[in-house]
Amino acid sequence: MESFEEVMSRMTARRPDQSGSKETTSGIDVVAMWPELFTDMSDIDRNAIRQACAASWHDGWQPDREDVADFAAQTRGTITAEEYRQRIRNRAQPREATQRQADEA
Repeated sequence: MESFEEVMSRMTARRPDQSGSKETTSGIDVVAMWPELFTDMSDIDRNAIRQACAASWHDGWQPDREDVADFAAQTRGTITAEEYRQRIRNRAQPREATQRQADEA
């Protein structure tokens, strides 16, 4: 199974829907959830993030504002791909520890 990081990298590089359409049939729309994160972004980039997050959501990922903000920043170029990956790793460690504790309980 692909990690969140791998999915995001793959989906950003591919830019799935070049039309800029805002419609999704995914059941989740991070652009609608946090529109302020996308105000200075092209429709193509905005839709690529929307589609990538929807695909990950279908695999069980629950987006939070921090994850989406970092994804948008990396897409925009305000943080590097390595900074983006490090931020994901830093947030994943406490989440994994919490999940392990819940599984053991």
